[in-house]
Amino acid sequence: DSLGYCLVEPRKAKEKILQTLSYMYPDGRCPRQYNPYDNTLDARDFSDSPIWAADAVSSYMKETGDFDFFYEKTGFFGSEEQTSVEDHLFRALDYLYHSRGKNGLVLIRDGDWADGLGGINKFGEDATSVWLTIAVFYAQNVLKEIYGYLKDREKEALMAERSEEYREIVNKVGWNGKWFTYGFFEDGEPIGSP
Repeated sequence: DSLGYCLVEPRKAKEKILQTLSYMYPDGRCPRQYNPYDNTLDARDFSDSPIWAADAVSSYMKETGDFDFFYEKTGFFGSEEQTSVEDHLFRALDYLYHSRGKNGLVLIRDGDWADGLGGINKFGEDATSVWLTIAVFYAQNVLKEIYGYLKDREKEALMAERSEEYREIVNKVGWNGKWFTYGFFEDGEPIGSP
């Protein structure tokens, strides 16, 4: 939602991005949604939740030129720890990088952006999502661009390396010869493919 604010009220976007990041868990997981009025959250682990932050932060910084925002500090849900916006974004994508199934794709966990597939992990925790892996690839490239602009060559190279790994996996596992499969149940049965 902060992307919309960026065009008309960038200060509000900054405030909302910081608030949203403060509801992240220290391990990089992000809740499905939160209620700032009573400090409650929907803790279901929808694996797409972490991917949207990189795009929102990038859009805000490009719109305003406020690149110091990348290093501004905010907290985590249920923790006293405070780290930079950059660290929050890195932890979110690192969490997903280390949350992959045996086929190399990102685990769908409780769901991804396609709500109709939420819960396929009930049939086995190793259910994976091609769509989500492509979305993480995109988010990592957004973060790589920021690192490049700010001259953090080490993390820029790490994002490029991981993105290349995802690209190879998606094309090997997700492409069925005519189109991309959406995801896979734990036993390997495809979703959105013959």
